[in-house]
Amino acid sequence: MFNNFRKPNTEELELKKAALSEAESARAQLLVRQPFVGMLAMRMELITVVDSRMPTACTDGSTIYFSAPFLMELSNEQRIFLMAHELWHCVFLHFKRKGNRDHQRFNYATDLEVNFMLQEQGFDVIELLPHQKEWR
Repeated sequence: MFNNFRKPNTEELELKKAALSEAESARAQLLVRQPFVGMLAMRMELITVVDSRMPTACTDGSTIYFSAPFLMELSNEQRIFLMAHELWHCVFLHFKRKGNRDHQRFNYATDLEVNFMLQEQGFDVIELLPHQKEWR
C-alpha cells in the first residue's frame, strides 16, 4: 500500500532538517514561556514531513508532525504558537475523546477551543486551516 510513495529528494531532506531545527527551537522557547506545556513538549517526538496531504501540523498524542514547508513560512512567534496549539490538543486529550464523533467537525471544534484559550494567554493566533475563519 505504501510502496508507491517516493522518498524525499535532497532539497526536501534539507528542508525537513531545517524545519526540525526550527521546531526544536520553538519547543525550547515554549518551555521557558509555559513550563507545564513545555515539559510535555520535551517528551514528544517531533517529525517534519514534506507530504502535501498534511498542510499544517497534527498530533497523535505522542508525536507532533509538522509540514516542513508550512513551518518554514511562519515567524518564530507563529512557530511557538503552532507548537503550543498541538500540545494543548494533547493536554485536553482530544485524540482520545473524539469517540464516534465526525472527525472533521470534532477537529474544527477542538481547534477553536485551543485557539481561544491561547488567544486568552496572549498568543497571536494564526488560522491553521480555512475552516477556522468560517467558524468564528
